[in-house]
Amino acid sequence: MQGLWQWNRNASLWMSQRRCLIPVGRKEVLKTVHKLRKQKNVTVILITHYMEEVVDADKIFVMDHGKVVMEGSPKEIFSK
Repeated sequence: MQGLWQWNRNASLWMSQRRCLIPVGRKEVLKTVHKLRKQKNVTVILITHYMEEVVDADKIFVMDHGKVVMEGSPKEIFSK
């Protein structure tokens, strides 16, 4: 997958132009990332504008103009 950089065995950084993908393509990319996360037990940093893409995350950081404005679990973030 283009855009996946692995800097050690336990952490990966995913950066992509996924906003350009059609919805079906985006879902396939996310399914692959989630599968990788579970099978390889790696940390995945996913940068997205779509809140439905982070509902299974362990932790979410919401940023505004480069500053973290909220941080917490999906339940904590979506309850605000």
